[in-house]
Amino acid sequence: TRPSHQAKHTDTPALRRAVWERVSQLSSEHFQLRGVDDSRYALSRMGPWIASEIAPALFDEDAHVRLHVAQVLERLGPRAQVAGPHLVAAMAEPRIAPAIAEALGRVGYPPALESLQEASAAGRPHELRVAASYALGRLNLQEALPTVTALFDDQSAPPDLRMGAATALVLLEAGDHAASWLVGELGAERDPAAAERALETWLVQGTEAERPGFVAARQAWDELTGPPGVIPSLDQTRERWSDRSECLAELVGELVR
Repeated sequence: TRPSHQAKHTDTPALRRAVWERVSQLSSEHFQLRGVDDSRYALSRMGPWIASEIAPALFDEDAHVRLHVAQVLERLGPRAQVAGPHLVAAMAEPRIAPAIAEALGRVGYPPALESLQEASAAGRPHELRVAASYALGRLNLQEALPTVTALFDDQSAPPDLRMGAATALVLLEAGDHAASWLVGELGAERDPAAAERALETWLVQGTEAERPGFVAARQAWDELTGPPGVIPSLDQTRERWSDRSECLAELVGELVR
């Protein structure tokens, strides 16, 4: 599975051999769930140099290698910036395009903006559109705002696509536009966990900016967290979602004025 091209870095040949032994464990030939998990974890814990070393494997003949290498680069996050051009090129592979979009968002590769906008367009595969909507927010580029706003404003769009766009709006500090909808989703049964994460980010942004009403709203939100060090049951988590939804429903109209 090792491509002929090798990235240049200062690490030893022995270390490179160990890296490619790990990559080989990601293939369908050697596929074992534990081996895949161990290899992805080990590779993602290495230094930034690993990104350029394994990026060519995004074009490996084995689809499992392509997918799992994309996931490793996603876990590397900003440390994998050097792999950005490889990731953009790999968007052309339909089977791994959603994973590539997720990786580009986590890596935060600004030149991927146009590719992700195209990936989010109507007519593209749904899973890819959702992944691209989240990624557009994580790029933290205001140029993405018109695209994610249009995605969110399409009320005929599936809820998970609107959730990705709403989250992107929050990340781009335009969360007021989606706040009321997110509060409703927090009290619904579709994806309250995603709504909760987005709303918490939105509240933190407002608090840090010292916007009127946000300090009190965040305090009320935090009071519903539950005791520290205790893992809540599913019923307790659902009750928290419901309580937080009711709490913000009373306040959100004033907060977004």
